[in-house]
Amino acid sequence: MALNKITTFFILSLIVVTSFIGNQLLFNMHLSSQRMPASSVVEHEAQTFEKMAKIKARFISSIGKTPEPLDNLRFGILEGKYALTLTGEKIKEIEFINTPNSQGSPKQIADRIDFIKENAVLLNIKSEIIKLDTQIVGRKIVETFKAINAETENEISIKIELDELDRLYKLSAKDLSPIF
Repeated sequence: MALNKITTFFILSLIVVTSFIGNQLLFNMHLSSQRMPASSVVEHEAQTFEKMAKIKARFISSIGKTPEPLDNLRFGILEGKYALTLTGEKIKEIEFINTPNSQGSPKQIADRIDFIKENAVLLNIKSEIIKLDTQIVGRKIVETFKAINAETENEISIKIELDELDRLYKLSAKDLSPIF
């Protein structure tokens, strides 16, 4: 009787092990039949790109477009970390907003004059930028610049607030209209 139990246990164990190994072999063969060698994948991609390059008529989503200067500033240079106040299409103020996406770190602007020059059209500036003043206000550095408004020919005062690491917290552009 004990011999029959041992034999039954052995036969059942052999069936379980055999079916497990068989399943593993089938599974591995199935995976290997779906995968292509790396060289084939590269060749397939190259052929696909060649075909796409020859297609003349495309949907707008496959072509893309160059971002507008305002979008490039807002989401490219400033990385979406700032609120922009606009008058029409011109920037009046840029202010850092501390959100989970900004990760608490404002964008570093090492050369403020270059930054203003690169965005002169958006700030409505047409002349040379002149640095007037630098002040320490609390823990912030406030730099003041002046330029000429491209539309009104009035002076524009540009104030930039930074921290000690040259990170931009606020930029404001104010048209200094003559007082009569």
